[in-house]
Amino acid sequence: MDKLYLSCIGLAESQSLRNALDQLDFPYEIYKMVWDDAWEELAKIGLYRSGPDVSQVGTTWLEGLVTSGSVRPFTDEEVDSMGGASAFFPAMWQTALVPWGQSKRVWAMPWLVDTRVVFYWRDILEEAGIDETTAFGTLPQVEETMARLRDSGVEVPWGIWALGGGIALQNAASWVWSYGGDFLDADGKQLLFDRPEAIKGFTDHLRLCRYMPPNIKSIDAVAIDARGLFAQRRVAVMMGLSGWLHYFLEQGGMPDVINRLGVAAPPEPAFVGGSSLIIWQHAHQAQMAVAAVRALNSKHVVQALSRDILGFFPARLDVWAEPPYANDPHYEAVAQAIKAGRTFPVVPKWGMFENKLNQMIVQLWDTALADPGQNLADLVGAYVSSLARRLAISLGISR
Repeated sequence: MDKLYLSCIGLAESQSLRNALDQLDFPYEIYKMVWDDAWEELAKIGLYRSGPDVSQVGTTWLEGLVTSGSVRPFTDEEVDSMGGASAFFPAMWQTALVPWGQSKRVWAMPWLVDTRVVFYWRDILEEAGIDETTAFGTLPQVEETMARLRDSGVEVPWGIWALGGGIALQNAASWVWSYGGDFLDADGKQLLFDRPEAIKGFTDHLRLCRYMPPNIKSIDAVAIDARGLFAQRRVAVMMGLSGWLHYFLEQGGMPDVINRLGVAAPPEPAFVGGSSLIIWQHAHQAQMAVAAVRALNSKHVVQALSRDILGFFPARLDVWAEPPYANDPHYEAVAQAIKAGRTFPVVPKWGMFENKLNQMIVQLWDTALADPGQNLADLVGAYVSSLARRLAISLGISR
């Protein structure tokens, strides 16, 4: 009997995943991938047209796989059978669409979503006389909150996580977007990150280095234990993955800890990312593959999966209409960030562009942490201008 082959990133051991596949009338096998090298493995699958029938992919990877001709699009009937656009967060649905000729086709089914949120200790803000409902709504309010915490005697007001991947760029995106800036235009043909609005966003984001843990010379050094420092209440406010909420609620455990933990959307819009399910063009059993995607994306399965993998939430809106998401203010803040959030553009060469921009932001943070008193606007301007010149040449993109 024919067998379905599925590759998953960080979910291969999930019992909920296996339970869903066990309900289907065909055997299956799961390939285990890890985020650090998943893109390279997926690119090889697409290149050699051999391997899994269905794969979990990062949202920003789809365009490269589609343009290589290795992904099978979903038909209108298949899309409708899984709920269509209205079943998912709008930002996530946009990641499933890639231009094809004069229109866009659906090449993936949104599955799991993550965003960036601000975690804070409510009692620490209260002791500093800060209203938590307005502490993080705008960029100036974030800066004011940090200053007031420092003035009230809080040693480390701010922490941030930026280890690996494009995390540094994802964190900075809220600051750039909030000022009306961007990174590339909608077609991916013109650089925008060297415009004044984007430079102001990068610079104001970098100013928060003044409120980071003392004697830290690298943002990656902070990233090693940023979550731990916050959990120990040695950091008052931290920006991090929305999925960390699971960790804090489960590790804290005690009602007094849960009640003191606050979650807020960052200055809008927040970065929204996650993963989707694709069917490969080389899949020999396309209908089996569609059935598997439909089963894995059903309401009760994604709800269970979000408990198995603590870094992500369901991309389906109907799951958020029920407890625990619908009646817990912690989750309401996550939903707000996702609903108001944005994704990176699905355009050619984005992967290389994102990697270079992320490296630049890490270098900026490290330089700023080493000498917080320097002129940050000049520092950002010099780095951005240099990278823009190089990318315009290497990627053939206009400025």
